[in-house]
Amino acid sequence: MNKYYPHLLSPLKVGKLYYKNRMGFPRAVPSIVSGAMSGDVLESLGLYLGQIAKNGASVVCFNSPTYGDHPLSRPLPPGKRPPFSDKSYDVNIPNTQLLLCRAVEAIHNYGSLACMSMMALEPAGWTVDELTEEVIEGMADFFADKAAIYQQLGFDQICFYMSYNASLLSQSMSPIHNTRTDEYGGTPAQRSTLARKILTRCKEKAPKLILEIQVSG
Repeated sequence: MNKYYPHLLSPLKVGKLYYKNRMGFPRAVPSIVSGAMSGDVLESLGLYLGQIAKNGASVVCFNSPTYGDHPLSRPLPPGKRPPFSDKSYDVNIPNTQLLLCRAVEAIHNYGSLACMSMMALEPAGWTVDELTEEVIEGMADFFADKAAIYQQLGFDQICFYMSYNASLLSQSMSPIHNTRTDEYGGTPAQRSTLARKILTRCKEKAPKLILEIQVSG
């Protein structure tokens, strides 16, 4: 083993979850497999992700469903696309839930854990400074409701994307993007209030899930 990563293949326990090693598979499922092109979760998804788990990944992460019609989104200027707007699957459809359960089971069969990305759950058309308390509360509830569904479907953890200033959560941590003067802005601790509110709400609705956060230095 490389001297810089001596524990890469060592198991790890977090709470009640057992990670067979320190390797994870990111949310990078080809669209032809995940159904992002057709708007459906295809039968092949479980076979593909199960093979990733068999090949050694301790955690296998799913592409997040997108919500182009997010109830909190605002109209965008002509020609501008909302982030994460590619057509994807609807997790509220019973057949989609069944296929996701099968994919999770395929991952579990090889002793690996299933993770769902929460990347595309933010409303479009807002900046951090523009978010109202009503929208913030709605965001927290929206994230938490989806987390509860993923817990019911058998997922082990969910992943929040807070890298490269590419999401409201990541921008809320930045003194450049976040210039608020209320409880959501100011010191580093205050700038983390939005993220902590959403994470806390998710943990309340889905207490069994591990919460993973992707950050950039």
